[in-house]
Amino acid sequence: MEHLTHGGDIYSLPHPDTALDFSSNSNPLGIHTDVKRAVIGSIEDCTRYPDPLCRELTAAISEREGAPARHIVCGNGAADLIYRLVQLVRPKNALLPSPAFSEYESALRGAGCRIEYARLAEADGFTVTERILKSIRQGLDILFLCNPNNPTGLLADPALMLRILEQCARCGTLLVADECFNGFVDEPQAHSLKRYLRKYKNLFILKAFTKLYAIPGLRLGYGLCADEKLAGRLRRCGQAWSVSIPAQAAGVAVMGLHGYEEQTRAFVAKQREWLKKELSALGFTVYDSAANYLFARCGESNLKAYLITKNILIRDCADYRGLKSGYYRFAVLDAHKNQILARALKDAVLAKEVTL
Repeated sequence: MEHLTHGGDIYSLPHPDTALDFSSNSNPLGIHTDVKRAVIGSIEDCTRYPDPLCRELTAAISEREGAPARHIVCGNGAADLIYRLVQLVRPKNALLPSPAFSEYESALRGAGCRIEYARLAEADGFTVTERILKSIRQGLDILFLCNPNNPTGLLADPALMLRILEQCARCGTLLVADECFNGFVDEPQAHSLKRYLRKYKNLFILKAFTKLYAIPGLRLGYGLCADEKLAGRLRRCGQAWSVSIPAQAAGVAVMGLHGYEEQTRAFVAKQREWLKKELSALGFTVYDSAANYLFARCGESNLKAYLITKNILIRDCADYRGLKSGYYRFAVLDAHKNQILARALKDAVLAKEVTL
């Protein structure tokens, strides 16, 4: 069977309809009623082509983000924008933290780009440190940086993020700041580079509806960039109708929600803390994630395969560059599902499927 890199592959499980998926990181509160209503209401409009310019959606994002419409590019998920951006810019030299979201590397390799890796050391708790500044130099075309990072959920210091941005500007490097999980962290504005967009034309911020609004199946994301020439070219790069009518309707509805993000953050924080205590009590080393998932380490284990027998899917992080067997990512779901996972993990420890 073909190896699939990402989480969310419940379709390979014996009973996908009843599987508990802790491998993908969507909002445990699920799709908001207003968003469901908007998607259902858009079905009759699917006899037409979607608006290739996503005008209504772009206007809604502009109002919510406080950014001019000309600085916004919509796409078929954030991953779509990663590939389109790389194909457009055609960088010769790139820098990636390790570990990090694998689609950055896949997109860059597809463009024939040379990649250098900034290793995030376990001794530093896998956090981004100022050592990365030494790797940002003249001739570096692009740097992808996810904050909070995937798979660790760890946040970079805001002051360091600004120094990275400034160093990129001095070196002519495009900084792609992936903020797809920013909405889950406490004080998201404090950990966003959005306030620097107008000053730094070398900044491109990635955002997604997938995670915070629990609509990964609709595929919807957007980018923010004050380089209007780059943003304009990116809109024209790729297929004309990349965002479907239901996805655009969902995005407009999402931009009109009030209080949902705050409710989500409070819910996730409580459940994340509970699950972290459970994992720690079992003997896992659990890192201080700020996102809607936990990153943890144990010894050699057969944990993923064991949990599949319980119809539970987790993210084995052994295929992340810079990691090895024994690292796992667990999505934070609701209390009932988290309790089922905790019981299954205890059983795995008792069955000696995990060494701690």
